[in-house]
Amino acid sequence: MRLRLAKLSDSRRLAQVHYACAQEQPGGFMHLLGGRFLRAYYRVLLRDSQSVVVCTVDDSDPAEILGFASGTLDAGQSNDALRRGRFSLGFAAILAVLCRPWLLGRLISRYRSLSPSNRTGQYLVSSGPRGTYWAVLPEARKGGLAFKLLQKWLNVMRELTAQAIQFEVDKAHASMERAHICLGARVVKELVTPDGKARLIMEYPGQATDRGGRT
Repeated sequence: MRLRLAKLSDSRRLAQVHYACAQEQPGGFMHLLGGRFLRAYYRVLLRDSQSVVVCTVDDSDPAEILGFASGTLDAGQSNDALRRGRFSLGFAAILAVLCRPWLLGRLISRYRSLSPSNRTGQYLVSSGPRGTYWAVLPEARKGGLAFKLLQKWLNVMRELTAQAIQFEVDKAHASMERAHICLGARVVKELVTPDGKARLIMEYPGQATDRGGRT
């Protein structure tokens, strides 16, 4: 297995991996919007010049993505890109919303949270470097591949920016919180989302250090 940057043509496979891994994560909702929505989401993401997506692929088939770590160098610009893509994203979500009407409220809340002037959207990182999703298929997790993938993504982000990298973790994902702490992240804020979920804002330092503590 090897690591590489994702391309626009990878959007379908990224959506499949996201959907498969989201089944293990309590409380998520994006995967409930379906594969069509996720493909549209990753097309918007990969067209954004500030996005950084590192994926792990099968050595014999570079198109066979087994996991990925994604984020942005500028959360504000990425949020702008998602707002501009609202019609294509909304159209892609129609069937899922018809089947689960309650998803409409979640979509509206998430869309409002993208606005820099929205004070109720403080449960998302709205500016600066931000991590968005980290997932590896169960069959590819041997040998610490998931950690190596995230470390590579962090190193790429650090090479491109000197700022700290923030991201959100729901407190229900205790194992995810522990994994990030093991890799050097720290909790900077605890809050509650509009739908009542306890959430952490965590942060990785912007400058990498080796095991001996040297920068």
